[in-house]
Amino acid sequence: MQKYTHLTESERRHVYLMQKQQKSLTEIAKSMDRSPATISREIKRSTGKRGYRHKQTHGLACSRHKGKNKRIKAASEVKCQSPKNSNNAGVRNKLLGACG
Repeated sequence: MQKYTHLTESERRHVYLMQKQQKSLTEIAKSMDRSPATISREIKRSTGKRGYRHKQTHGLACSRHKGKNKRIKAASEVKCQSPKNSNNAGVRNKLLGACG
């Protein structure tokens, strides 16, 4: 399974230009080696009264990304509580030995 990556500014410009040429979502997706669903979501999320505007869209996407909660590493006391949920007794015992 391929890891998801956000569209770059140049990819958004590519979507914009191909859409101006009246290319289908499938054609746009194939030319970018992306899923048609990704292109569809991008256009749906970013089309306003004046149509799809790649510069404005990229700015909004960056601001949405900055506002996201970032992943935080768990403290050691939280990690020591995790073996209770483990189904594998060997792993659970090793972790309890390390935490206990």
